[in-house]
Amino acid sequence: MNLRYLTHLILNKYRYPKPIRWKVVIRRELFHNACFVCQDGSCYSVAPDGDIEGLCRNKCGSLSGAEIVKQAIRDGGIKCNCFGEALYSFYCRNGFQPIAWCEFDWRYAPRGATHAEPLIFFAYTGKECRIPYKTFMKQAPASDFMQAYKERDSFIESIGYRKEKKPPKQPYL
Repeated sequence: MNLRYLTHLILNKYRYPKPIRWKVVIRRELFHNACFVCQDGSCYSVAPDGDIEGLCRNKCGSLSGAEIVKQAIRDGGIKCNCFGEALYSFYCRNGFQPIAWCEFDWRYAPRGATHAEPLIFFAYTGKECRIPYKTFMKQAPASDFMQAYKERDSFIESIGYRKEKKPPKQPYL
């Protein structure tokens, strides 16, 4: 992680209201990711295994969330997670398919979490997913985070997508 990315991530995160701010998670593991700052100050990172993390749109910026996600995909992103219903439909519209979910666990809650929301695991397929949130949530939850993570990664392997282990070429947009 670089200082420019971290600065933009923190600034963008705190532009959102407190009840949703906690959903932008800043984790120690981000230090191993390729980090990107868009021309409008929005930012995201892509882990070596293709996990899109720390994606945060600059509310004052010119790029849409869809444009930022498309760039993250071009930079090697193949999977992501989100809390609750609000981002579920966003990721479905942008080519991600929900694969698994697990109950919110307060023992591992992001700092500042204000309420419990399910954690949903997505895989990029490139096709718009039309499964409504309420329908998807009727499927049984994974027993925990690691089971949901493994289900999602098994799906990615089953469709023949393997993430290269080299970082993306462009460090900044």
